[in-house]
Amino acid sequence: MKTTHATASAARARLGQALADLRQIRTTLTTAIQDAHRSVADDQGLSEQGKTTRVHTLTAEARRDAERQVDALMSRVDDDADTVRAYVAEHRPQPQPGMEAIMARQTAWRRTEALLAAGRTPRAVIASTGDVEALLAMREEFPTWIQTQSPTPGGMDALTFEEPDATQIIRAVDERLAELTSGDQRAAIIFDRELAVTLAELPPMVEHTRLTAAGAPQSGSMGLDAAIASRFAGQHA
Repeated sequence: MKTTHATASAARARLGQALADLRQIRTTLTTAIQDAHRSVADDQGLSEQGKTTRVHTLTAEARRDAERQVDALMSRVDDDADTVRAYVAEHRPQPQPGMEAIMARQTAWRRTEALLAAGRTPRAVIASTGDVEALLAMREEFPTWIQTQSPTPGGMDALTFEEPDATQIIRAVDERLAELTSGDQRAAIIFDRELAVTLAELPPMVEHTRLTAAGAPQSGSMGLDAAIASRFAGQHA
């Protein structure tokens, strides 16, 4: 059964809410722990030891509830990601089959190489391309081309060498593809991009939320550090 646009859109919306859901889990946990301390402090029927025990019990329950909520959320994220992936697989523009189409893409890529050799930037070439098949050829060939522009150094420099990253160029290709397509094809390109960002942003915040739920010692900057790591990961997805 094909995945409809409505089904994929609903999954996309839930995925877009996941970071806010994690934040709400942390807020709810903090409130529950504060409420436990307040309610026990006002209970005149408990001894000091009884109050300590009661706070511990209520706090442990709140933490377990938070952990269950994170588990449920991530299970939903997995299901929604699978739904979006299915929609993308069904509708994302794909290279046309057949020898004639392959040769046309090869010709288009040779033109691209000529423009790059003449000094045009990848983004300029992408922006000036109005053919979907040519862009699909770029999407396939640019990762290899990027590597040829930065050969692996020898000697000690090789120890710190990082492989060139074609992520930003592929993103530019996808943005141009979205401009040239419509309907399900355009939506699939956009949904695919958003999914990559969401799945990159979530892990640092999931870890932070799980540590919070577990009561692990955390410095005052750990929440900010997690947020920065999340944002950075999304920008480089």
